[in-house]
Amino acid sequence: MEEQLGKQYHIFVSYRVSTDADLAERIVDKLQGLLIQGEKKDIRIKCYFDKQDLKAGIDFTKQFLEGLHTSCLFLPLISEACLETIFAQAGGDDNVIKEWNTALRQHNTYDSLDMIPLLVGSTVKLDRSNVYKKFNGFGRAYQLPDIHPPSSSDFTIKETVLAFFKLQGIFVDPADVVPSLALIQNRFSTEVWPKFRGKWANQHEIGPEPQLKCVQCNNMYLDSENADGMCRFHVRGGCCGYEDEDNFCRSGKHASVHHTLYSYTNYYVWRYSIFQYSSHTKTFGYVSADDWESNEESVVTASCGAILEEFAADSDKLFVDLGCGDNVWFQVYSKSQLASIAASVQNDKESLLVSRTGPSGEYTKATWLIENSEISGARLEVSSKTSLNPSIVTVHFEWPTANSEFDKKNGPALKSRQFASSPQFGELPISTRSENPYSLPSRPLFKGNRIQEFINRPGDANLARWAVPAKTPLRLNVIESFPYHDPNTRVDWFNSKVSILNSSALPTSIVAVRAFARLRTPPGDVTLKFPDNSGDDSSVGGSGIILSHIWKPVSNVVINSAKLPTQVGALGSADLGISVGIEADKYYEVDDARGMHGWRKPFSWIVLQSGFPVVVDLELEDIHGRIFGGLVEFPITNFNLPNPNADAVFHYSVDDTFCADREIVQLVVEPQVSLASVQAEISESVVDDSQGDIYKDPMFRRDHSLQIKVKTLSATHSFNVSVLRHFVLLAETATQKEKKRFGMVDMSKFCFDRRLERAEEQFHHEAAAIVDLTRRIVVAIRFKSESRTSCTIAYFPIPEYGDAVDADIAGVAEISAAGLDFADWEAEEGSFVSSAEVSKSVQAAHPIPDRTRVSTAAADADGPVLQESKAVDISELVAALRPVIAEELRPVIREELRPIIEKELRESIRAEIDASVKASFKETMVGLLAEMKKLDEERGVVADNVDHEISSGNRSEEYKPQQHSHSRGKSLSISSVFARFKWQ
Repeated sequence: MEEQLGKQYHIFVSYRVSTDADLAERIVDKLQGLLIQGEKKDIRIKCYFDKQDLKAGIDFTKQFLEGLHTSCLFLPLISEACLETIFAQAGGDDNVIKEWNTALRQHNTYDSLDMIPLLVGSTVKLDRSNVYKKFNGFGRAYQLPDIHPPSSSDFTIKETVLAFFKLQGIFVDPADVVPSLALIQNRFSTEVWPKFRGKWANQHEIGPEPQLKCVQCNNMYLDSENADGMCRFHVRGGCCGYEDEDNFCRSGKHASVHHTLYSYTNYYVWRYSIFQYSSHTKTFGYVSADDWESNEESVVTASCGAILEEFAADSDKLFVDLGCGDNVWFQVYSKSQLASIAASVQNDKESLLVSRTGPSGEYTKATWLIENSEISGARLEVSSKTSLNPSIVTVHFEWPTANSEFDKKNGPALKSRQFASSPQFGELPISTRSENPYSLPSRPLFKGNRIQEFINRPGDANLARWAVPAKTPLRLNVIESFPYHDPNTRVDWFNSKVSILNSSALPTSIVAVRAFARLRTPPGDVTLKFPDNSGDDSSVGGSGIILSHIWKPVSNVVINSAKLPTQVGALGSADLGISVGIEADKYYEVDDARGMHGWRKPFSWIVLQSGFPVVVDLELEDIHGRIFGGLVEFPITNFNLPNPNADAVFHYSVDDTFCADREIVQLVVEPQVSLASVQAEISESVVDDSQGDIYKDPMFRRDHSLQIKVKTLSATHSFNVSVLRHFVLLAETATQKEKKRFGMVDMSKFCFDRRLERAEEQFHHEAAAIVDLTRRIVVAIRFKSESRTSCTIAYFPIPEYGDAVDADIAGVAEISAAGLDFADWEAEEGSFVSSAEVSKSVQAAHPIPDRTRVSTAAADADGPVLQESKAVDISELVAALRPVIAEELRPVIREELRPIIEKELRESIRAEIDASVKASFKETMVGLLAEMKKLDEERGVVADNVDHEISSGNRSEEYKPQQHSHSRGKSLSISSVFARFKWQ
């Protein structure tokens, strides 16, 4: 019969006459006034109803079987009263069970009948009002007799009823059937009718079947012809290596609406198109969770909101979006779809929508919230494997009524939003308000050499030359001079711009330029000691020369702005640019060019290494053989060392005195906002369209508001609370076998670049997190920066963050810190420890005697100030490690952290000089003043001797005028005099 008969009825309504006849009649009457959705022609729903379709004189069984076979949807009305009548008639001939049993067999055997049970509730009196009570007879079905009815041997009575309860039904309020009818209309139009349209008996009545567009492959199809294998698609971009339409990796049925049954590429394209622009959506609530163990942010997310009318495809719908690693779940819902879901769920308060779990136990899920049989909101919940508590947001929304416009939007509008506030990681606060409760060194510690802060001054311009030939009309005037070092060729260039003045009435030409150089230092002063000072150092021999107070010729002279010969007009002048190059190979102590590549350095390498100015004697000769010239001084110049930025809250520097470079490491901190301030912002901006980040979890916003930026001259790295928690977990793992109070974990890659090998770095930086394991918090970062010539170690105390900031909200007790400010760090002689030694020191605490000598250390800008030692009795403070109390914190610091600081202080530069050094310094200064007075008295005698020597001969034989080491009328530079009295 099934093969011969076409479909003539859309819906077959089955009911118990004695209990639900009136309700069935009302439902049929209203259903037959509704149209099938999605059809071009107006096609009204046609129901098979016994009162209107049974004919007199024809067998009832034959008529209802024909009605079932020619219907598309079986709609049984199941009420609690109906179930009781089934109990009463168990074992007898029951027409209701006969209809249900036949429909079930037709559905299972031929797939020619869809079924949607209507679960009929009841109206009860409550406080003199009629209240709808949802159907609740599911448990009663399990009590039905498990026997076959006389009319069927396929299913027992119990199996028949339970089979209908396994289907997604629709709950019906008998007092108000309109919402349920809308759901029946929608589900029939979208789920049932497309399957049976091609089987309708009168095709002319309904017209041609509309074509549908597949969301998976973008092709058009007829639903009546849809079958497995007709749709071919990709699972996701790059899933199989092919992107063209001829090499699909999956096949299945066409689908006209997006779904979450399986993955396909257009699903992600659809999702991206909705979230591509912020104007397309308005987010009601968003929560996410970080995995601090793997240091991955937002490993699970959940959000919901409205799609605005500007996005026409799915406008005025609610979206729910979940993410769990690479697993994405996204779907949109209209008002009618939510009503259909609410009518089909059994729970009156909530219903799980979807849940996704990751490989490590992280999860994300969404749950519908139901009020008065309507979905009024959603609860979103996420958690990672390292979260103490899940992050939860509860949102309630409402849809526009017939008389409201909701700002001309027909989609859902946010009604309320509530975030859960519970500890996420468990950082414990500390009761003290001291800025340095752990008594860490408050100033940077140094060892090695610092770049000397010389007295910068311009060179003495136009120094009187050692010899001034008589009766020459030519004179040399130095306009400007500056040095620079070329690191690629290791040559110091001493550049001068000079003007040649001719007072004669006859023109002349300059045909030769020669140069001599020496250090401006007193005779006999040994200023330079280099390992490679062998070979000929009397002139430029390809390996450089070593300058002293003795004049030496320089052969590398370059004329920049003109060519020789250069004409000088009568009573005129001519300008020349003269560069004197001195190879500085001899001044490189090691063959190490780190930091010396690239741009030229704006200073003289020889001046830098010797500590004395260089004096260059420029000697010019004209075409008539007349010689004249002048002296040019190149003093120690300003190195233009960098300074920290104004917004830096912490900084330190490390010097490479080898090439006069300084690296500044500075920290800029954006403080963490409090949870209360974020919550206040959210409560004030529930319906603000501008929204910003108010829809995000305040706990997440609080933890991600703290930003610590580590800046060097070449790069900036930043991290937040998530990174700090990552290091706490690492420290806990490293010390889990031993109960330690502190741990230290390397965090260099989060603070500095690691693009070069260690041997190639001019400045090598390290950073380590000091973790208080009892408080589960990073209390400080230990920075260590090294160059070839120095090392700096500095400690940056981390401000309290995370749950420790909002302990009152989180509900955790503060840890007392009484006595923390009494902890000492010893300062004794020794050396800095390596990174490996630091880690070893942290893992194994050193024993402390009952009574010891401890040197307390303060610090200034250059390092620690050593104070007088004092005896400290700590016998009563040493105790077993367990959750902290005030009296225990100090000895723990001594045992685990103090040894590290002690070693670092041992070779640090001592900024304040002790009494014996002060006395020596005073004695030296007295001698220095006496020496300067003596030199000043000798200056006039030396000048007279110079004039006498000039008048009696010249220096062309051996170029060794040691007695002419000072220029006329000039005194020694202050820096050269001070350099003679360096302290070791």
